[in-house]
This record gives sequence, C-alpha cells and structure tokens, in this order.
Amino acid sequence: MMFDYLKTIRSVSLDFSQYSTSSNREVIVSVGKSGCFMYNSLIGQHPEVRNLHRLIIVPSATEADVELLPDIIFSSHPNITEQSFYACGKLFEFIKENRPEKITVLLSGGSSALIEKSADPEKTVRTNELLLKSGLNILEMNRIRSENSLIKNGKFAALFPKIIWQIFVMSDIPFKNGEKLVGSMPFFREDLKNTALFKCADSSTLHDQISSFFENVNSIKNFTGTVNELADIIKEFINKKTGNLVISGEPTLKIDHPSPGSGGRMSHLALKLLPLIEKSMKLYALSSDGIDGNSGFAGAVIENVSGNSFNITEIENSLANYDSAAFLNKYNMTLKSGYTGINLNDFVILLRS
Repeated sequence: MMFDYLKTIRSVSLDFSQYSTSSNREVIVSVGKSGCFMYNSLIGQHPEVRNLHRLIIVPSATEADVELLPDIIFSSHPNITEQSFYACGKLFEFIKENRPEKITVLLSGGSSALIEKSADPEKTVRTNELLLKSGLNILEMNRIRSENSLIKNGKFAALFPKIIWQIFVMSDIPFKNGEKLVGSMPFFREDLKNTALFKCADSSTLHDQISSFFENVNSIKNFTGTVNELADIIKEFINKKTGNLVISGEPTLKIDHPSPGSGGRMSHLALKLLPLIEKSMKLYALSSDGIDGNSGFAGAVIENVSGNSFNITEIENSLANYDSAAFLNKYNMTLKSGYTGINLNDFVILLRS
C-alpha cells in the first residue's frame, strides 16, 4: 500500500481533556512548529477559547488560516536570528498589554529557536549554530541553550510569578519526561508553584497511528542513537527478511564537513540504506514536521527501485559531503510537503511486498 504522509500525520489527535477555564483574564499563547495546529485543535475541542486574546509564534513559511494571521508572529528556525529576539519581545508586549491572570501555553518543538532573550545575543546565535552540527542529543543541546538564555528553563514564567501558567505540550523529545524540556521549556519548572504542565501528544502518539495501518509490524519507539546506529539496525532487519518495520524517534547526525551539502538525518539514513533496498521493498524515512535538515524536503521515499543498480561511489561521495538530499532528489526519491504543522519526531517505515 502507498503510505499517505500528510493525511496520516495531520489526523493525530491531541488530548486537551485537562484544559479548564478559571479566569476572565485568560489569554492563549501558542509557540512552536505546531503552533497553528495546536491552537486549531484546542478551539475544536473547546470552542469558548476562540474569544480569548491570542498570540501564535511559528516558523516563517508556515501556512496559516487567514483568520489567524493578525495574531501570528513569524520567526526563524532552526537558526536563532533577530527574528527570534523580536518574537520574544512581542510576547512580552502581549502579556503586558493584556495583563492576564492566566496564560494557557500551547508548546511544541522548535520553540528554542523561535523565541529568545539573551544577555549576549551574538554568543547565543553562535552557540546554537554549533549545536545544530554537533551531533548531540536534544537533552544536551537544550541544557546548553538554557545556560545563556534569560527565558529558557522556566525563566520566562519566573518573570511573571503572579500569573497562572497552564502549559500543554506536544512533545518531540523521545526521552522520559521529555515534555518538560520541549523548546528548552521557558514556561514551566517544577519548583515554580504558578506553573502546571500537561502532555497532549508525543512521539508514541504518531508511532502508534502509523503502525496501525500495517500488519506484521516490528516496532521500535523513541530511538535516540546516531543515524549510523539506526542504519545498522535496519540493515540487520533487512537481512532477516521478515515482516515490516516502523521506527520513530530522533537520531543524531554529527556534520563534520566545513561546507555540507543538502540533506538531513532522514535523507542521510535513506541514502546509506539505498544499496540494500530491493524492488519489492518500500522505504519511507521522513521528518514529521516536513523539513529534514537543510534539504527543504520532508525526507526520502524509496520504492519501485533496485538499490544495487546505483553507483556506489556516487553514493559514498554524497554521504561524505552530507549531500544526500541532492542525490535522492536527482533520482526522484524525495518528498516535499513544506511545514506540516506537526512535530512529533522522525519516523522510518520499511515495507515488504
């Protein structure tokens, strides 16, 4: 069967059952790659929220409903730029203008770059650029990001101790209690008595939905190793030649090239596996947010090809130059969707006929 990428991920259901309105002076703040999707999901389940003042901060190029545009700030991702500091400033202005007693925050991945305030902006920008190429896992990256930030690690909420903060998180961090660290978590910290956090979806939510479409599924959730380690796992599975495979998580990829080409974790993984793919197999290696690294693609779709028919030297050169997306696109094996509005990690599907 053909896997319908956009239809599947956009049908993810978010859990807002614990949402409650307790104040006449409540506002909604939605920040992250899924900022618009989360807001629309909330008003779908709680229509009364539509009348509250709102501010939505999402990456540039995000498609948004015309109705929401006056309340949207477009910022930058994955790099921290002047837009990030500007968006944070607009958030401070929004709070001071509305003087809320309660703020309901809808938080999703990407927020680390979308809003920032720093005593040393140049250092913050430079550090983030290095982190994106470092190959560190997201826990370590967000720890380092928080050290030089005036808002991360609960510092934003701490600046407004009289406000009640109710945070709903779509977690893209596939570690235990990862929801507490999404976006380097500006709005919640366990020692802050005025904050409460609820997880409305995580990587497993999407994983289980994808797996339900297929029979005889071998499943790996919350993968956090390297792309090379993941490739070895899939190679071993291919050699066993039994059943289908679904993997979700956030593998790491260290980019140690001074001028890397076009690609991301999923295209790099797909290209490493390409020589092993048989014509009877289908491989989907995709990022749920629609943007895999710097490629502009969601990732790779390999089907109806015999992997061993490609030039192995060309493949190796593309991998060495971190130019996997250019190779795959040359042979029509990329998928372009733009931002999907969902951010629940990467996923890999290997199907046998």
